[in-house]
Amino acid sequence: MERLKCPECGESAFATEPFCPACGATLKPQEQDDSQSQGPQVRFDTPVAHPLTGGLLEALRGELKEKERVLVSLQNQTGTLGFAATNRRVLVLRAGTLTGAYSRAACRELPYLSIAEVKHQSVGALGKLQFMVRTLGGKPEVGVRGRMGKIVPEDLPGMPGDRVLAVAEALRQLVAKAEAMQKPTP
Repeated sequence: MERLKCPECGESAFATEPFCPACGATLKPQEQDDSQSQGPQVRFDTPVAHPLTGGLLEALRGELKEKERVLVSLQNQTGTLGFAATNRRVLVLRAGTLTGAYSRAACRELPYLSIAEVKHQSVGALGKLQFMVRTLGGKPEVGVRGRMGKIVPEDLPGMPGDRVLAVAEALRQLVAKAEAMQKPTP
């Protein structure tokens, strides 16, 4: 089976994998000669990606680190609440009065290994995502208010209902991928 070399970290991965198992970078097959091509080029489409706008987009630009790419993002209809799943973490973005501030957006980081479960609910045109996050003790908690050392569930209500299911499934795959990379191979 053909293997590709990651352009960012140099690790090798199978050509069938869209992301590098070591760093999460997108793998692109090397250019082939036209005489050897056996059909149209395969493009990886991300139908679950939905770009952020306004203040959420500006907040995201300020939070992204070097070599970090957005894989999936979604925002509510008013543009006051959203998230972006990158190749390293999930960023929950809140704008305006939801943060207690009037003009700037706040960002909360959720590493993939801290996410215990991704829940979703869709009713009509609106949907909801919820991240169940592991606390310092390692157990998921439900309904606890935020204090030092504890992380509460992150609710993202008012999302586009037709996209919530696809986005939740993409997030589950990203969390599972991070957990699989963390486990030692026998």
